Amino acid sequence: MSLNTPTQPPSVFTNEWGMEFVKIQPGPFKMGKYLLPSDYFANEVLHPVTLTRPYYMQTTTVTQAQWSALMGSNPSKFTGDPQLPVDSVSWSDAQALIRVLNEKGKGGYRLPSEAEWEYASRAGSDEHFYFGSDSSALVEHAWMEKNAGKKTHPVAQKLPNPWGLYDLYGNVWEWVQDYYTDYPLYALTDPTGPSKGSKRVIRGGCYMIGDSRCNSYARGLSAGSVKKPAYGIRLAKSLD
Repeated sequence: MSLNTPTQPPSVFTNEWGMEFVKIQPGPFKMGKYLLPSDYFANEVLHPVTLTRPYYMQTTTVTQAQWSALMGSNPSKFTGDPQLPVDSVSWSDAQALIRVLNEKGKGGYRLPSEAEWEYASRAGSDEHFYFGSDSSALVEHAWMEKNAGKKTHPVAQKLPNPWGLYDLYGNVWEWVQDYYTDYPLYALTDPTGPSKGSKRVIRGGCYMIGDSRCNSYARGLSAGSVKKPAYGIRLAKSLD
């Protein structure tokens, strides 16, 4: 191979802290809820979005073992297994982890944008869930109110989505980078949300709730300083 021949970034890689990432190829999708206007919240209105840049998405949420290795402590309420998702972390805590990770690693680590999160979650599906619209199947894919026993569970124990991502629904809400705002009625390209606001977006639902929030489109919001046992993080990484 010529020294001048560019190499393609790997489709999957694992960093030295055991965080596995899969490369997400960009494309267009419909973001929001596929129902009549009377059936959805105003902040979930369906609108076209196009992502133009590939990115990496962590295949699981950050575990307590990974957090502890980087930060030297474990803030979680639910403990007993290092493969449990780290919980009780704020958006600001997530930024602190990212700073440490980028200092120790090669850079590019970040939270996904809300659009990146939903695009990766859907994995090409236009249904409520990446596996279809049958909510009875959700227990095979998520730790939620019906099966979680009011606590979190080790990551990657349920079925992944078609792109190899685990626990997108349930277990812990996942912080994304964006400030919260209502969705527009027009098409967007590579949206990153407003430049300022009072609330950040969380996605995916958690162990305490059901299919109305544990799905690809549902949005939660919280001040970025808030820490709750239901809050965790999944990292993204920009391509080098």
